[in-house]
Amino acid sequence: MLAGHLASLTGLPDTTELEDAAEWFAGKLGKDRLVEELQNEFTVKEVTPAHVELLRYPWQRVYTTNYDNVAETAAAQGGKRLTPATLDDSIQALPKTGTLCVHLNGFIDNLNPDTLNAEIKLTNTSYLTNIVAESPWATTLQQDMDAVRAVFFVGYSTADIDIRRLIYERPALKDKSFFVIGPQGDAVAAQKISRFGAITDLDLSGFNAALAGAASSSSGSVAQTAINYCVRQFEPPSTSAAFEDRLVFDLFLHGDVNPEFAWQSLHGRLDYFVDAVVATTALEAFQGGWRAAAIHSDLGNGKSAAMEVLKVKAFEAGYDVFSVVKNADTLFEELQAVFKAPRPTLLIIEQYQDWLGTIDFISKNAPPSCVLALSARTAVHDIVVDRLASILRPGKVVEIPANTLRLGECERIVDLFDRYGLWGDLAARPRHRKIDHLRRTCHSEWHAILIDRFSAPQIQTRFASIIDALAKKRRFYEVVMATLVLNVLEYEPSVNLLLALLGQSVLEKEFRDDAAVREVIDTSSGRIRLRSSVAGQFILTNFADPNALVPLLARMAKAADVNARNDVYYFELLKDLSRFSELQHLFPERVRKTACIRYYEAIKSLSHTRQNPLFWLQYAVACTVFEEFVRAKSYFDTAYAFAEAKDFDTFQIDNHYARFLLLRAIRSKDPGNFMDSFREARKFIFEQIETERRYYPFRVATLIGEFYDTFAGVLSEAGKNEVAAAAKHVLNRIEVLPNERQEQRYVIDCRKAMLHVLDLFPV
Repeated sequence: MLAGHLASLTGLPDTTELEDAAEWFAGKLGKDRLVEELQNEFTVKEVTPAHVELLRYPWQRVYTTNYDNVAETAAAQGGKRLTPATLDDSIQALPKTGTLCVHLNGFIDNLNPDTLNAEIKLTNTSYLTNIVAESPWATTLQQDMDAVRAVFFVGYSTADIDIRRLIYERPALKDKSFFVIGPQGDAVAAQKISRFGAITDLDLSGFNAALAGAASSSSGSVAQTAINYCVRQFEPPSTSAAFEDRLVFDLFLHGDVNPEFAWQSLHGRLDYFVDAVVATTALEAFQGGWRAAAIHSDLGNGKSAAMEVLKVKAFEAGYDVFSVVKNADTLFEELQAVFKAPRPTLLIIEQYQDWLGTIDFISKNAPPSCVLALSARTAVHDIVVDRLASILRPGKVVEIPANTLRLGECERIVDLFDRYGLWGDLAARPRHRKIDHLRRTCHSEWHAILIDRFSAPQIQTRFASIIDALAKKRRFYEVVMATLVLNVLEYEPSVNLLLALLGQSVLEKEFRDDAAVREVIDTSSGRIRLRSSVAGQFILTNFADPNALVPLLARMAKAADVNARNDVYYFELLKDLSRFSELQHLFPERVRKTACIRYYEAIKSLSHTRQNPLFWLQYAVACTVFEEFVRAKSYFDTAYAFAEAKDFDTFQIDNHYARFLLLRAIRSKDPGNFMDSFREARKFIFEQIETERRYYPFRVATLIGEFYDTFAGVLSEAGKNEVAAAAKHVLNRIEVLPNERQEQRYVIDCRKAMLHVLDLFPV
């Protein structure tokens, strides 16, 4: 035992804790001597044949709590190479080929006086567990365990890291976890370990023999391809489960799509799902030669449902259909296997903004018979579609908006709501009035239709009862609220992600057994039940306590900030948690201003926000919307300063700053400086309408109409001419835009505003 060994060399009692013994040793004999002692103890020259045999197999990854170089030495003697890694190594920077050996306590070969305290973990087990659990490597370990068919714990001891803190209990994981603890295993340890997997009393030699037997019994002719973990193939349902009316309720309330019943419904055998016109549009685009289709809509307007319909239609049209669902080490290997399919292939990627590197790989390696169906929120799509087009090359991606339902889709919704009693107080209305309600009151948008139905008393009562029950258990309440937030942001709120953001309460048995929790999370499978972003938004803005939500969001942002050092996924999550357009969906309108500003104040000093120009831009945008113009100006100045220091393209800042200038002038109605603000904003607008192919500068230019109306009474003739000339210039630019851009909503609004100015003061 290392603690006892160090204690004996310095005259300490043999019961001294490792951390204390190491600190006393270094203080008495020096760090150099401690390094020398540790290297003598943990650097091996010879290993047993059993170790060599164990390491000859092609393990996906090796994790160890040992400091020593036994694994690396054994692998080398068997003709293989292990690449050592520690918690201090960046996951992204490590090699993607070969096998990693992750030393959770630190690695002896890296040891020197400078790394002694930082990398080698000479501390007690509980503290070490916290270090590992808060490291990005904990997430990687959990992802690895999800990805593979079997996980082996060889020589596990209860003195090692507390496995409960890193591996949550669920049947899917337990069924593929095996613990090799030898014939003399401790009964208490065995009972504890049995909660997480099967126990074998084999020793290392016996385990090697079992591995050899398994290897020899497998067919050597079978190609070793990656398991479908990152890429999942769509298959028509082969079972015939009983259909219940509650499944329609779950579809609309939870966003919980049952693929089997969607398949039956789209084939006319069941009333369950709504066909999506945009899916047909996408399929026709592929058949017309387009390489990719980007389906986009606002929050909760049916992108995911359209993708489900597209899977069915593409399969029926002769495509092999695959969805890219996870980003792990085997992703590109799995994609290479997909590219070899003999039939035309459709790859589906949702939230495609997070997968641009993968899309680039697909573009460079996929055959012409492979096409892409992509989805994103419209606001995000507008930002990244140009990068997408450059990856796929011009003319290869068609953009398909999905915000507005067609008449036939509205009629289908009316029929479904009639059949399953979802109209509530509108049930007695004639059919034509229900259709009119969906088209006029709900503007033919899924989001508005669902919000309209969630407002029914029976639905509100159900939501309120869940939140009231959870409010009495604060740590459970936080996990459920975080789940809803992630749903609204369109992140899969997996148990792994919740662990990374909120810690260990999600593992507690009391949490898993709680009835209110089970309304949202199926803890037996780790699957999230309430997956509707609209339902999540409705609960957050109608029932959640904003005084609890603000610190919860700050806690999530801080955890994402820590993990973002090694994983770009968390950096993207932090950006979304900072984006004002997303925050608007999380707080009730009556407290939105206070909650948003308090939240920005809480996260402004994080390592990825304090000098980030886009963070300060979002803070400035929030203050502009809330008409805190003095603060907004200060934050715009901060954003520009950090952008200049980083040689950062200020396009986004310029666009929002122009809007700020016009809004500040309009709201303050200050006759002294309003024309200076107009001229500065005009400069940005004119520059951007010449180069930007999206709608952003036209959305800002729309304010010229309100500016003219506000100051018409004090404008001189020269001033009126100046404003009208600007309106004429913008209108002329609109007239030469491609037809599809002229038909964009913000461009239409801008055109109306410019015509309004010119009607009042033609030039």
